[in-house]
Amino acid sequence: MIISIGALALIILGLFALALQRFYSSVPVKELKRLAARGDALAEALYRPVAYGPSMRLLLWVVFGLSTAGGILLLRNLPGVVAYGLAAFTLAAAIVVQSLRLTVRSARFAVQTAPVVNWIMTYLHAPFDLLVNLMGRFRKHAVHSGLYEKEDLIALLHQQLEQPDNRIAKHDLELVARAAQFDDLQAADVVIPMSRVKLVHLNDHIGPVLLGELHNSGQNSFLVYDESPEHVVGTLFLRDAVAAKEGGRVAELMHPRLCFVHEDFSLRQVLQAFAKTGQFIVVVINAFEEPVGVITLQHLLEQLIGEHNNDDFDAFEDRGAVAAFRPQLAEEVIPTDELPQESEEPSTESTEVVESD
Repeated sequence: MIISIGALALIILGLFALALQRFYSSVPVKELKRLAARGDALAEALYRPVAYGPSMRLLLWVVFGLSTAGGILLLRNLPGVVAYGLAAFTLAAAIVVQSLRLTVRSARFAVQTAPVVNWIMTYLHAPFDLLVNLMGRFRKHAVHSGLYEKEDLIALLHQQLEQPDNRIAKHDLELVARAAQFDDLQAADVVIPMSRVKLVHLNDHIGPVLLGELHNSGQNSFLVYDESPEHVVGTLFLRDAVAAKEGGRVAELMHPRLCFVHEDFSLRQVLQAFAKTGQFIVVVINAFEEPVGVITLQHLLEQLIGEHNNDDFDAFEDRGAVAAFRPQLAEEVIPTDELPQESEEPSTESTEVVESD
């Protein structure tokens, strides 16, 4: 009877250490430190033992290994049915413990044991840290990101967006995703066909009619042609036409410099063309030097940063509004005491991070 109790006590102690190792590893140290610095009492209590890092985890693994091994050795002195029953219990419990997640109850359990673990580590941190360093010399462990292709990064960004405790703004994640896919697109994918482009003739007169047409087109710059639309000779900026108001011809206001890009150019190459030439519109041509459309700098930037939202600041021509602008404060971090309650049904979520509603 005493042997049975001793074996069961050792096994429970080992499972207890395994559970603590699991709970303390559920939230990254950086996240705990960040939440603790913001005044979260639960994170502050958990951070103290977790801050010991590998030495604390090694201690818990050693306790688990020695306790479980001791319990199994004592099982040899027990009747076969009892020994096999305890062995099966140990195996099943170890599997269950490894699948545990940090919830309200488990977090409070980890917090209650944190002072004990912290007290033990004040005495054993130095020798266990030495063991960790020695083991590191013989076992080089490089943490792999798990990313191999660009598609893996895109999938990770989408997963982060759907993560319940995600605090990265949606537009930031979408910006990174668009930047990662930016070079995969070609000029032909975003070109505005010539049939949809507003062109102006070299000899057109600057007046109310032409200004109205330019405003209604929605463009900020226009290609200037001579004789036929295929013969593009320059660029007219809307701001120059508006400044002229009435009088003169397009030929007097146009900029004769043109920038051409091939329809097979990547968007990165198109962006380089804008940067090197200082133009606001480029002409997309094919292998026969025929214009197939245009790409404006505004249209290209939309491919990278997304379309303008109604709630975005857009009063850039109002000096007072710009001076009065105040950035929006970041959303308040939901405290970790809002962890999900434990459920009898198994969770299908794979995240191990402390979750909040």
